[in-house]
Amino acid sequence: MKIVLKENFTLMTRDDLKSLGINYANSTLIEHEKKGKFPKRITLSDRKVAWVRSEIDQWFRQKMDERLEAYHG
Repeated sequence: MKIVLKENFTLMTRDDLKSLGINYANSTLIEHEKKGKFPKRITLSDRKVAWVRSEIDQWFRQKMDERLEAYHG
């Protein structure tokens, strides 16, 4: 099966997530991914995973929207 990407995207490593302040334990990330609370990782190899930057950015925007909603009802 061939997948055609319609846009360029940037992948983020675990270190990239940490640099953004996302310091969850791996087990916590996996649990959040399963529950749909965090973007799902892409498996690049047996020992390497990454996340799509635009999905992480969207997750941050959602968190900011939730914060605004909590403050302004």
